[in-house]
Amino acid sequence: MAKAHQRLLWADIARIVAIYLVITLHSAVLPEKLDLQHFDLRLITHSIPNACIPLFVMLSGALLLGKKETYQTFFKKRLTRILVPWFAWTIVFVSIQGTGFIATLQSFWFLPMINCLYLVTPAMRLFIQHSKSRDTLAIVVLWFLGVSVLPYIHNTPAFPLSVDNGLVRQVIDYFGYFLLGYVFVTIKVPRPKLLSGVLILGGIIWSTIGTIAFSMATNNLLSHEYYRYIAPSTVLLSAGIFLTIYSFTKGKTIKNPYLNKLVISVSTAALAIYFIHPLIQQLFTHFFGKYNVIAFFPPFDAYLNGLIIFTASFGVLWVVFRIPIVRRIFR
Repeated sequence: MAKAHQRLLWADIARIVAIYLVITLHSAVLPEKLDLQHFDLRLITHSIPNACIPLFVMLSGALLLGKKETYQTFFKKRLTRILVPWFAWTIVFVSIQGTGFIATLQSFWFLPMINCLYLVTPAMRLFIQHSKSRDTLAIVVLWFLGVSVLPYIHNTPAFPLSVDNGLVRQVIDYFGYFLLGYVFVTIKVPRPKLLSGVLILGGIIWSTIGTIAFSMATNNLLSHEYYRYIAPSTVLLSAGIFLTIYSFTKGKTIKNPYLNKLVISVSTAALAIYFIHPLIQQLFTHFFGKYNVIAFFPPFDAYLNGLIIFTASFGVLWVVFRIPIVRRIFR
């Protein structure tokens, strides 16, 4: 494990928040229809967990794009840190669930997408090295307009709202987040704490209004369009959360050694938590009849259930990772 002084607190916090939001998103239950007479606050709170995948992608871009290393070093690190655990956890899922190996391997859709972004990272590094920060920012703005905003304003063949979910399209959809993470950690953002608050609030409001508008256009059947990872509201919200974490924790450390060790341990186990939490949810369903053990305190029950699954997942991993070979393969 890396020494504490070598770690970036903001990166550890961002990783922890991202994986917690993944589990919260998977714990959320939304109404089937829109009822404006009895407004459901879940329409507001559900927009926040959708920042989970964008946070992971922005974090990767922030940490990788500015590095100088050989192709061999770069891909060797990705192989050991991503592909080996992915393959190992796939075997676990196949053994427990009896599903096909290839189908299970592909079910963790985030991993093929992020690995494809890794494949184009060397080329993106060359672009960054020979461009100014404003050039990179301009690319991000064009991506935001073309991939996120325009399809929601007017769905056309040139800027379609609904497209295939193939890897090429996913790289197009997420490479803007990849660049945005790098932009945030390399340029001086004016009044970052204020800007992050504006972005988060703007994202939540945009998502809520957009969801209501889209739902009303489909006979009040709840639309999930504004809960997509590349929805314009999600871009604003994700950028705001990332910037909040970065601006409040950049250059800081945790003084308490026990808390610091806990943060590092959870952050290091984030990928394993991503893999194991569906199994923990299945265990909860087996023993309790449902994996959402808290069915009260709406609309924040999803956050509480997410915290329970998150804690249980890390607890199981903390125990099994006492075995060195297991820790080396599955983390």
